[in-house]
Amino acid sequence: MQENINDILKEMVQDYLAPAKIIELHSEEQEDFFGDPIMRIWVVYESENNRLDPDKVSNVINPLRNRINKTTNGLDRFPIISFMTSKEAGLATN
Repeated sequence: MQENINDILKEMVQDYLAPAKIIELHSEEQEDFFGDPIMRIWVVYESENNRLDPDKVSNVINPLRNRINKTTNGLDRFPIISFMTSKEAGLATN
């Protein structure tokens, strides 16, 4: 891959979930229980009241899927996303 997929996805997630701040994003190509391709994504964020807007979260799935598809040369990997606060991840930035 020409660009780092984690950086690409982090920027995209940041755009969709603002004003929440994406601290870290890690992704890994995997297969689900049935052998279908997925992209497991872990997102560490900071936001007011440690909450994300559920509408914004649901709106990021399809654009992420499309971007992953382009980045993986057409292999349709469905994004499986886990969100955690920086405190939950042990990455407090204070």
